[in-house]
Parts: sequence; C-alpha cells; structure tokens
Amino acid sequence: LAQASSLFDRVPLWGCAMAKAAHAHDVGSSLGLSRNRIEELKLVFDHFDTSRRGSLDFDSLRYLLKSIGIVCSKRDLATLEEEFNARGNFTFSDLLQIGASTYTDDIMAQEITAAFQFLDKGGSGKIPTTELKHIIQNLGLGIRLSDEEVAAFVLDADPRGTGSVDYKELVEVVLRR
Repeated sequence: LAQASSLFDRVPLWGCAMAKAAHAHDVGSSLGLSRNRIEELKLVFDHFDTSRRGSLDFDSLRYLLKSIGIVCSKRDLATLEEEFNARGNFTFSDLLQIGASTYTDDIMAQEITAAFQFLDKGGSGKIPTTELKHIIQNLGLGIRLSDEEVAAFVLDADPRGTGSVDYKELVEVVLRR
C-alpha cells in the first residue's frame, strides 16, 4: 500500500452499503476488477472462510490480505480492527472493495513489472528463464508449486524457448491466467 498514504484514503469501504443480493462478478466488475481478479479473490476468501459463514473476522482478513500481497500499514490495520469491533465480520463484498483499490490488473502489472525491473540489473527488459524458475519456486507465503506447474509457467513465459523472458510479456501471461 505504499502507493498511497492509506488504503482507506483510496476506497470508501467502511460504511459503504452494498446490495447483499448483488453477484460478485457484477459487483467486482462495477469496481473495475477483472473476472480473473474476482475469481482469485473468491477462491482465497473461501479458503480463509473455514466456518463457511460467508464472512471473516479481523485476523482472517488480515492474513488473507497478506497472503495475496496486500501489505497494510499500521493505520490500515487499526482502521480494519475498529471497523470489525464496530460491526463484526467482513464479507466478500468488503474484500471486493478492498481489491478494487489494491488488486486490479493495472496495479498488479505495475507491481510485477517493478519487481522484475529491480531484478533486471542490466536493464535489458529480460530475465533468464533459470532466474524465473528460481523465483517461482521460492515465492514464499506458503505457496509451493510442483515441478510440473513451474515448468508449465516457464513454457508459457518463454514459448519460443529462447532462455530468457521479456518481463512485460510475462506480466501479460500472468494477468491472463
């Protein structure tokens, strides 16, 4: 969330009423989220909603956000906790609203590109596929991909087998998934 002073300065999440009957895709689309981002958020929300009640407590939402790469400031966390204490659990609609300011294709493309630019010491716009494979195998946050999944991803990223990946093209591959 380093791009703005606070998550909550960018999105009027708390106190914003959303129709409970609205479908996640319609809501997410109206917030500017792509179908892929909505599906990813739904998958991770369902994973953290272990009670299957359709809502998450403060700690679960905090860990969910961290697991998808959304780093909340202390101020953001304090606001989330205050909201939780005032009204109770968070719904999937709440997560979609957070995602609208932090998890769009454009924001993800900027963040992925910035990460690869940091790794691209020579400024060529490319990274070796061996480096990409190493990065994917060591993602962290409890994510472990099989050798087959890594190989498939590298093949998607370097379909011509050149041994290097143009990371701007890679961003397009990642966002299509």
